[in-house]
Amino acid sequence: MYLCAMCRPAAAITGVLNPSGQRGTSAAAARAAMDVALRVGADDHRHGEVNQALRRISRDAEQGRERGITFAADGENLVWDLAGALESRFGGRRVLAVRDPSQSRLLARLDPPVDISLDGVSGAVQGLFADMPPLDDVTDDQVAIVTGALVIAMTVADDADQPNWPLEVPSSSVKIRPPRAVSHPILLSPEAWLVATAYHLS
Repeated sequence: MYLCAMCRPAAAITGVLNPSGQRGTSAAAARAAMDVALRVGADDHRHGEVNQALRRISRDAEQGRERGITFAADGENLVWDLAGALESRFGGRRVLAVRDPSQSRLLARLDPPVDISLDGVSGAVQGLFADMPPLDDVTDDQVAIVTGALVIAMTVADDADQPNWPLEVPSSSVKIRPPRAVSHPILLSPEAWLVATAYHLS
């Protein structure tokens, strides 16, 4: 259940950022994300933030290829060192897999609590997107697909403080929160970690 729900938005994001590296049925995933984006409606602020996030990711991927290991001295790079960028902003390279045990849908009653290595997430991101082609002109369709994918990812990974979540909550009310702030960070794919982080840092 969780793997399928995580992979659908991940495939949609990869289909936009790095079509040559896409996995699974990215066309179906893109259609599902577009459908969600249409139901969310035209939110100029949210679409503008996603547009900026995609441009930031493209720029970071290209700069990492041009500068190699020396880019670290020039500031954070979300594609080549996501863990370092997060550590410089928030401290630490690990995060709890489930932030609030009272909301836990998995990994409950484990002592000590399970955490996630951001180095592992960062390595996956670099492997997926370090060779992505430049996004010279981000299109409205690309923005809509990634917006819809982020909404799907947040619906999977973040329990809103509302009854019957997510079955009776309109998609337009879903907030794109920083990955470290969702209730279940472990249910975010590396692709969603990257784009949601760029959404908030760009």
